[in-house]
Amino acid sequence: MRHILGITGSPGTGKKSIAPLVSERLGVACHALNDLADELGLVDESGEVDTDSLCRKLSSRYESKVLLFGHLLPYSLPKDEVIAVAVLRCDPRALKLRLEGRRYSAAKVKENVEAELIGLVAHDTRRAFGERAFEVDTTKFDASQSADAVLNGFSPLKRPSRRFDWTEAYDSPSKLRALAL
Repeated sequence: MRHILGITGSPGTGKKSIAPLVSERLGVACHALNDLADELGLVDESGEVDTDSLCRKLSSRYESKVLLFGHLLPYSLPKDEVIAVAVLRCDPRALKLRLEGRRYSAAKVKENVEAELIGLVAHDTRRAFGERAFEVDTTKFDASQSADAVLNGFSPLKRPSRRFDWTEAYDSPSKLRALAL
C-alpha cells in the first residue's frame, strides 16, 4: 500500500519552506530525508548518503501517510510506496541568487544551477516515479502559494502535466553567460 508523498528539487527551490506547510495542511508527519539518513547512520565521513540502504530502511517504515522531502528523494524512496512526488523547479537565474544569498561556494552554485538548468532532478524523479511525479515552478511564488500548487498536484485529478525546460530560455551563449557559470 502506498503511504509516501514526496517533495524534491534542486537545492534552493524551496523544499524546506514548502514541505512543512504542505504537511500541516494535510495533517501528516513531515521528515527531511537527510535527517532520516543521519538518524539511521547512513551518512559517511564525507557527508554522502547511502541511498540504497536508506531506501531499504524506509520500505514499510510508515503505516500511515507521511510527507518526505529532499533532493535525494528520486534515489532513496521505495517506488511502490510512493503516492505522488512534487518536483520544485526554479528559474536558474533566480536559483543562482538564492544560493549565493545562502553563501554557497561558487562551485556548489554552479553545480546546482547547471543541474536545475538541465532538469536533472525532474528527469530522475520522472524516471523513478513516472506519472506520479509533477513539477511546480517556485520562481515567482511565495512558500504558501507554492504549497497550494503542491497540494493540488497531490490530487490525481488536478495533477499538472507541464514540464519546465529552462534550456528554452537560455538558448544562446550570451544568455548562458548571463548565468556566469
